Parts: sequence; C-alpha cells; structure tokens
Amino acid sequence: MDRSVIIIGAGAAGLISAVILSEAGYKVTILEATDRAGGRIHTLHDNKFQYPVELGAEFIHGNLPLTLNLLKEAGIKYTRTSGQMIRLQKGKPDTANDMWQYWDEMMQRMQLLKEDVSVQQFLQKYFSDSKYNTLRETVINFAEGYDLADINKASIIALRDEWIQEEGPQYRVEGGYDKLTGYLLDKCKSNNCSIYFSSVVSNIHWQQGYVEVYTKDGSIFKAGKVVITVSTGVLQSGMLAFLPEIDEYMQAADNIGYGSVIKVLLQFSNKFWNNIAKDAGFILSNEPVPTWWTQLPDEYPLLTGWIAGSKAIQFNKANEENILKQSLQSLSSIFQIPVTQLQELLTAYKVANWPSEAFALGGYSYNTIESANAKAMLGSSVAHTLFFAGEALYDGPVQGTVEAALSSGKKTAEQIIML
Repeated sequence: MDRSVIIIGAGAAGLISAVILSEAGYKVTILEATDRAGGRIHTLHDNKFQYPVELGAEFIHGNLPLTLNLLKEAGIKYTRTSGQMIRLQKGKPDTANDMWQYWDEMMQRMQLLKEDVSVQQFLQKYFSDSKYNTLRETVINFAEGYDLADINKASIIALRDEWIQEEGPQYRVEGGYDKLTGYLLDKCKSNNCSIYFSSVVSNIHWQQGYVEVYTKDGSIFKAGKVVITVSTGVLQSGMLAFLPEIDEYMQAADNIGYGSVIKVLLQFSNKFWNNIAKDAGFILSNEPVPTWWTQLPDEYPLLTGWIAGSKAIQFNKANEENILKQSLQSLSSIFQIPVTQLQELLTAYKVANWPSEAFALGGYSYNTIESANAKAMLGSSVAHTLFFAGEALYDGPVQGTVEAALSSGKKTAEQIIML
C-alpha cells in the first residue's frame, strides 16, 4: 500500500499529480465524478459553434511557467489576446465614469497597511467620502468580477499584492484548453494509471498508511494514500465524509473564499459591436450582465458574458432561457440595438452556470483574511495519508487559475514522493 495512491478528481491538479506520481513508480487510481476529465476546464465541441468554445477556464493570465512549459512540451499552440478595455453606456463610451481616478492614492494607502482587513472595511475606513464613489464601485467590481470575491470576506492585502503585479500578456490555447488536459490524461494512461469516470466518492475511511474510498455505486478502492483535489465548494458542502473525522481540516476549507460565476457564450452572424467598439477586448457596463469580451485578435463573432460574485448569486435560480434573455437585454442596452435584432443575429448560445454544477458548486477561490492559515492547514497532510490539492491551496500571485491548480497538484505529488 505504501506505493499506491488514489486521486479524487481529474481536473488539472489531479491529472498533474497522477502524472508525476505514476512516473515515480506509484500505482495510481483516479476517481472522477463526471464523465470527462478537466474539471473546471471544459471546452465545448458543438457543431452549432464555428469553433470550440470555453465553458470554464479560458485565459492564460501572463507568462506562467508551468502552464506554458506543459503546452510547449505537448506541442500545443497558444496565441496572445488583444484589444482594449472599454466602458460603454447606452451605445457610447462612458467618459464621465473615470475608473482610475484616485486609484494611485488607494494603492499608496494599501502599501501602508500593517494589518489585514476585508475589502469592505478598508473602503469604509479610508475611502468613504462621496468623491470616492466611482473608486469604490471600481474596486468592488474588480474584486467581485475578476476575483469572484465577497468584499465582506476578501483580504485587501491579497488583492493589493495581486494588483501591484505587472500585468503581463494574456493567451488562449488554440483549439481549446482541453488539449492540455487531454495531453495529461494520455500521459496518465500511458503510465498505467487506472481511471474511473462517473465515480462519485461519498466516504473516505482511513488510518495512517491505509485508505478505503467508497463511491455511491457501491465500489470500494483501497490504497496507501489519497489525494483530494475536489473544488473548495465541494469540500465546503460536506459531500465527502471522513472516518475518522478531520474537523480542523474541514474548518480550514470553510475559511477559504470560493466565488460564483456564470459564463454566457453568444455566437452571432456578424460582429455588430464593431460599429462602436471595434478594438474592444473587454467591454464593461452597469448592466445585469456587466462584462463581455471578444475573441480578438480572432475575428470569430463570439461574445462571452461574465456574471460573477454577488451578481451570479442573484441568477442562482434562473434557468438558461432567463439568463439568455437578461444577456440579450444587457447587450441591447450597451449597444442600443433592439433585442429582436440581436435575436435575429444570434446563431448559437450556451450558458455555463458553474454554481449549479454538482461537482464544482462555483467558479474558483479567492483569499480571505483567514486563507493563509487555512492553506497551511490543508497543505499539510493528515498523518502522511490524506493530502489535499487544487487551485484554492496555491500560495502565489495568480490565484484561481489553471496555473494555480497545476502548481498545487505538482507540489502535493512531490510532497508524497519525498516522504
């Protein structure tokens, strides 16, 4: 049993862990609750769309070494995105809303912080004056929209450290992000990993050096160790039961932030937005579906809507048709085009409602004031037998990314090998 490992979850963290451990001679079994690998990387291949489209992770946020090295190793091409970030209101650039006014003052104030507080506490203490109304709105929109963060829980120091990083280029994987997970999955298979899809884990019985993992279909898997790579949302839901219980670790999971996001992919017959926003990469607004992006530099006529944080929670009970309706109404207001005209131009659509996905229960993690201690707890094994990995446990500047998941999975696998 010493050289056998069960990995729960075939997302980026689980797959990279499996590759490294199997290459080191471990007998690896992967249990995946869904019928596919990738987790929150989910490329949709549907003939309704002209090209593969990303329901989950889409961008490589900078020159991230592990992700880019894997792509190069696999011979997978990636391209740099382009386009400007613009703000539109009723068909015109919103020049009256200066997002960046007072931003430098705020960053200077952040640099002086000695003790961490929530985003909300920071804004209330230092930027409550009415002249900062637009600044507060911008900070909240960035925290919720980019980081999926609840401003009452999110760490202002974590956001500061993220925002002072020099913004690098953004990339997309040509042909779909699932080429990367497919490459890792193929390596697992060639290394003789056992892979079971549609295997929903319910209980983990353990003692030092031995685990029994029970699935809902009645199967039992046995090994010397287990690596748990499920999302923070799944950990927080109590979907997994441990015997003996590991209350301190579950409390740590509760102290990590985990946000909601809904993606709306709309394919049109032409790029009608070129009349107003020809060079736009990202389009910001105050609409119910506030953020949109294009496929620049590709001319593919696809707009992707992004509903994040508290706005995503508001859509929690909405079905796909209602979300589509709100999306078209938002675009109608942004570009001053009748909804009926947009409906005529629409050739395909898909809504990815991640909070409603049973084995994701949300989008990705963000740092709370308690996250550092929580990550330290979950990053340490339980009796060298239970291990945790995933993007939520990453401690670095690119939280909530595929790079974060790969880094955590790699670190955990190396931790096991070093025992």
